[in-house]
Amino acid sequence: MAARMLGAEGRGIFSIYTTSVELLAMLLGLGLPHALIFFAAKDKFDRSRLFTSTLVFLGVSTGVFFVILLVGIHFGFGDLFLPKPHQGTDEQSMIVVYFFGLTGWYLFVSILNGHRHFMQTNLISLINISGMLIVYAFLFFTSSRPVSPAVFFVVQMCMSLVTLSLCFFFNSKLVSPSFSFQLLNKQHAYEIVRYGLLMYVCNFMLFASLKLDYWFINYFSGAAELGVYALAANVGFMLLLLPNSIGLVLTAFKANETEGKVDEWTAFLCRLTFTLSLIAASVLWIFGGSIIRFLYGNEFASAFRLLAIILVGIVPYCVFTVLKNYFAGAGQLNDLLLVSVLGILLTVVLDVALIPNYGTPGAATASVSAYIVSTIVACWRFQVRTGISGFRLFFLSPTDLFVIKKSIAQYLTLQR
Repeated sequence: MAARMLGAEGRGIFSIYTTSVELLAMLLGLGLPHALIFFAAKDKFDRSRLFTSTLVFLGVSTGVFFVILLVGIHFGFGDLFLPKPHQGTDEQSMIVVYFFGLTGWYLFVSILNGHRHFMQTNLISLINISGMLIVYAFLFFTSSRPVSPAVFFVVQMCMSLVTLSLCFFFNSKLVSPSFSFQLLNKQHAYEIVRYGLLMYVCNFMLFASLKLDYWFINYFSGAAELGVYALAANVGFMLLLLPNSIGLVLTAFKANETEGKVDEWTAFLCRLTFTLSLIAASVLWIFGGSIIRFLYGNEFASAFRLLAIILVGIVPYCVFTVLKNYFAGAGQLNDLLLVSVLGILLTVVLDVALIPNYGTPGAATASVSAYIVSTIVACWRFQVRTGISGFRLFFLSPTDLFVIKKSIAQYLTLQR
């Protein structure tokens, strides 16, 4: 619905807006979200002090973002955040509030995940997605088209505040009922920062390897081409929803592992994720063209060719998405750093080499190459650390099928 209302150029502008906030939230987050999952799972810090310290960090990072935005617009780099003509005071206010809400969501939902309140964090995500869907549907059926990207700026801003409010609510009910005005002591803050900074470097490079091509396409090919490419990429990224969810759970359990069974379960979850992703990708390869034309209109029909390329890399990258959170929970950030460096270097080199000559298909090819290399290296490091063969991360065994069949049967029995 958003793509139909915005059109290709408007979709490109909206992609720059959301991606720039996501990127700055990661840059200014200093790896704190993953550090919060790790240390909340260990639960060795005072909970109320951790909450207060996180809130203070949120305020400081939002202030820094505001300064960066003003400086960027003043020196002519405003298009990196708010493409013209959307650089007015209202749009500036909206993007700052959106940054506050989104960053706060990343931070406080991490505390909930660290304490294994996964049902509550899933509920928050469900409310966020459902809320945006309802608003988009209302706009789709009542507004004349095309719709200004500024309207979508407002929706993103409001829903980020809703999700942040829910994070505050569940934290006060389940994690830290009492509020303290005291911050963490220097030793505890140092432990979080030390872990977070290395995770920060890894996350930045992983994010950049996924989204850096957006800026290259915008520079070399324009907003309209970016709009088509962003749609194809977003459809492909939907396959990462399952491994991302699995990965968050693995981080919390691996950080507080007591029985030593997480390694084998990680391998099983990689195999299951790869199989399910391959099935989903096969459906998209067969029916993706018709689905895109039906959902988004003929203006985005060329996105299917890009999606078909991207899926080649996304399917194996689902395995890497599970493994990266395993490494985070195990504190093996050096392995994650190695994969991150290789991924971003390959992305930059291939984007510069391919996009000027081949456009968006070149960008898709560059991304696929980075995804596959990242996955191969991550599987190798997992094998070195655990002794579990990389082959066992991709193909379900007869025992796996028996376990899956038994689990489904037990679930159906419980539902009767």
